[in-house]
Amino acid sequence: MSKDTLYHFIRQCVEEKKITLDYVKTEDQLADILTKSLGRQKFMEMRWQMGD
Repeated sequence: MSKDTLYHFIRQCVEEKKITLDYVKTEDQLADILTKSLGRQKFMEMRWQMGD
């Protein structure tokens, strides 16, 4: 599935209220623990939020 096709599919799902999208502030993005170099404090906070 191409990016364009996926984009339009998701957009249609949102319009039809099949899914909802929620805003998450940058500092609360849990995926950052897997993709960015974080300081010890931020790493520990995110690790706890993920269930450790």
